[in-house]
Amino acid sequence: MHQRHLTRAAIVGGAASTLLLLGAAGASAHIDVSPTTTEAGAYSVLSFAVGHGCDGSATTSVAIDIPEEVVTVTPTAHPGWEISTVTNDDHVDQVVFTADQPLEDGIRDTFELALPLPETAGEDVVFPIRQTCEEGETAWTETSSEGEDEPAHPAPYLTLTEADASAGDEGDTSSSAAQAAGWGGLALGALGLAAGVTALLRTRRSA
Repeated sequence: MHQRHLTRAAIVGGAASTLLLLGAAGASAHIDVSPTTTEAGAYSVLSFAVGHGCDGSATTSVAIDIPEEVVTVTPTAHPGWEISTVTNDDHVDQVVFTADQPLEDGIRDTFELALPLPETAGEDVVFPIRQTCEEGETAWTETSSEGEDEPAHPAPYLTLTEADASAGDEGDTSSSAAQAAGWGGLALGALGLAAGVTALLRTRRSA
């Protein structure tokens, strides 16, 4: 009886581990974006992570589409990759990273873009990506509405948040505190000078 319970526990534990591994594999099978900030109107550095090829084939290029609402973009230099842009009427429509040597499947790499975020809080900013490999390609361009299942090849995106008003308040408070400290220092200095003059006068009188 005890042996039967142990066997059942081992089977359940193994199944749970398998599901966890499958879930982790599914979660890592996307191209993700990690922003330094999501505040509307802020300047952010976006990092796009690629951790796999196209059905096992090594990656040769990663092309990131830039939304129209992003007015300018600056790609970060990336050793081992050539960077080019596709422009239209002075707007950068796409940034392309082309590998000097193909990125093997299962080896993770990241690509950074610095850019000002749009001004509208609550808006989703989507960055469709085309991943080209030695054999085949994957278009990470699919989107879904709230409540719908995630598509097979979702485009990376971020949701803009409200600007942190407290940051400005803290800056004003710090500035006021600095000014108060400065005036306090001047007052103490004036008192010290007055005390010195008084002592000097008393010394001369007693002499």
